[in-house]
Amino acid sequence: MWCSPLRVGEAACSRGYDPALAVVRLVFYLLLTSLYAVSVTWGLTTSYHVSVLLYSNSLIGGSTRVSREVVLALRDHVVDLVNVGEGYVAAHSAGFVFWSTVASALARALGLGGGYLYLEHLRVLNALAVVAGVLAVLYVEKLALLYVDRWRALLVAATYATGLSWVYTSIAYSQSFSAPFTAAGLYYLVRWVREGRPRDATASLLALSLATTSDHTLVLLGLVAVVLVLAGSRDVRASATALALYLLPLSAATLYYRLIAGVPLATQTAYARQLGAVPLDLGRVLRELSIVELVLSPRKGLLVSSPALAISPLLALPSVARPSKLRRELLLTYSTLVVLLLAYSSWYDWHGGLSYGPRVLLSILPLTALMLSVSLLNSRFLEYLTAALSIPGAVFSSLAISTNPVSCSYQELATGLLPQPVVCNYPRLAPGCWSPTLLGATGVDCLRCFYVFTALALLITLLPLVSRIRYGGVRGKA
Repeated sequence: MWCSPLRVGEAACSRGYDPALAVVRLVFYLLLTSLYAVSVTWGLTTSYHVSVLLYSNSLIGGSTRVSREVVLALRDHVVDLVNVGEGYVAAHSAGFVFWSTVASALARALGLGGGYLYLEHLRVLNALAVVAGVLAVLYVEKLALLYVDRWRALLVAATYATGLSWVYTSIAYSQSFSAPFTAAGLYYLVRWVREGRPRDATASLLALSLATTSDHTLVLLGLVAVVLVLAGSRDVRASATALALYLLPLSAATLYYRLIAGVPLATQTAYARQLGAVPLDLGRVLRELSIVELVLSPRKGLLVSSPALAISPLLALPSVARPSKLRRELLLTYSTLVVLLLAYSSWYDWHGGLSYGPRVLLSILPLTALMLSVSLLNSRFLEYLTAALSIPGAVFSSLAISTNPVSCSYQELATGLLPQPVVCNYPRLAPGCWSPTLLGATGVDCLRCFYVFTALALLITLLPLVSRIRYGGVRGKA
């Protein structure tokens, strides 16, 4: 069945069932879930994870502090802890501490004692990140469907799924759990802007609030959504309900910081001051060229890890110039993205340390997916360009995951302008090398893991476009 041209915002192929698309979509998500499962980090931990799991297990044990004796004994393995006088608390967002505690509780329920440095608990946390990653891709596809037909929406989902997002689905960080809620929040927000249904406003604000508990910079995106809902809603009761649900997770996070962690604002800012750094400094944008490094740097920029998403703001610009119903949505998206980029670029740890790519941008990648969707509205050439640009991102991500996504040293990153995977991960790729992934735990070396992951990732990346050419006809949303 071919999808006939529909109005923007109308569900593509809603006039009939497309069996070819249904089969391709099923294969797509089976491949995606398989890739995420076999590439999950299984035999590796970091000080970032040891610190949060150590604190989570303290909370489960009834203590809100990690003792000095424990920290001293693990001094070579824990770094991200805040000294609050009578002990230590995790220097992580409230949301990430919550997910870490859930993972440790599940691990204990399964009879997993933790192993060396809570490695078994981290495996459960990484498994939760896999679930979050699949949900993020699903909501990115749903978001894209508000702009393009189902084939192109699947292409946007594939582009999102095999780049930077994949790396932080394989190993859990706070952004791993904020990204799916960001995607869901944007999806429901766009639906509310177009249709005005109160339940969409409620779902959007709740999702964005949950995202903010893991990545506090997203409070800026949440405020934009709150203003839109309060200014555009005619149902005062529904608006009040949506606002109350928005404030609920944020209030819980605030109470955690004040009553449990014992810090005035957030543990991350307290940790920055403990290091002698200014948490937020807009001057970093000029002094360190942080915003350029995050987006365009050939070393760790989004242009390396997710090229199509990195240039999506440029690809969508013609749609801003043309009079259309999309102009207001796009202008709001652009302005919000710029503000968020400035905020991330002002953070003291904007580079994400030694981890792969611009990790701090993962939470706002759904915004770029929205822009990419708009750019694909009436351009066949951009479909091919999107698929082509997704290939290097998938290969680089596969290279990082199959060897070690946090294997770089500061000396390596400071050398030249070559992409991080080329400098840090490629030299480790050799027959017999160790892979920290689940597939590697079965005895497969990192070289063969790289081949398997790359083949699956490229299949996922190209499947929507090739299938659309073969089965989807040539028509889509107009």
